Amino acid sequence: MQGYDFRLFFVKSMDASRRPGRALFLAAVLIGAGLISVTPHPAAAQDQVLGKFKDWTAHSYSEPDSKVCNIWSRPIGTKPDNVRRGDIYAFVTHRPGVNSRSAISFQMGYPLRAGEPVSLQIGNRKFTLSAEGEAAFAAVKDEPAIANAMRRGNRMVVRGVSTRGTRTTDTYSLSGVTAAHNAINKACPG
Repeated sequence: MQGYDFRLFFVKSMDASRRPGRALFLAAVLIGAGLISVTPHPAAAQDQVLGKFKDWTAHSYSEPDSKVCNIWSRPIGTKPDNVRRGDIYAFVTHRPGVNSRSAISFQMGYPLRAGEPVSLQIGNRKFTLSAEGEAAFAAVKDEPAIANAMRRGNRMVVRGVSTRGTRTTDTYSLSGVTAAHNAINKACPG
C-alpha cells in the first residue's frame, strides 16, 4: 500500500465553513480502517499511538500549526446486524491550535438521511447530533457535557437513520475512556 500524508489532503480540501475537527475525523477513519498508511510530511511529526486503554485508543499527530490528539473506539454491538455498513467509530478530539477541546463525532458507516438528527444516549442523558454525510457531530455547546457523561458512564448508544430509511443502533463500551481522555489531555494540553 502506498504511503500518503492524509493531513495535507484534508487540510487543503476542507471547506472553510466546516468545523476544524472534521478533517481529523475523516483522516482518523481512514487510518483506523487501514485504507491508507501514513508517511510523515517533512514538517509534521509521525503519528503516535499514545496508548490502548481497554476499549479506547489514544492517538496524536502534528499538523503544520499545532498538535492534534484524539481517542477512538468501535461499537461493541450494532443493530440491525444484517445490514452492510462501512466502518463505524466514535471520536473525541483535541485541537489546541484552534482552541477546540473534546470535539465529539461519529462515523456511522452509511450515508445519513438529511435533516434527520442522530441521537446519543449515555445513561439517562440524551443529546442530539447533527448529520453530515456519513458522520454525526455534537454541537459545540454540548461537547463538555457529553465528554463528562462519557467519563462517568458505562455504555453509550448512538441511533441514526440511513438515506434508505434503515434505523441503526450502535452501542459503545466506555471502559477505558477516562484513561484515554487523560492521555490526550496530557499530550495536547490546552
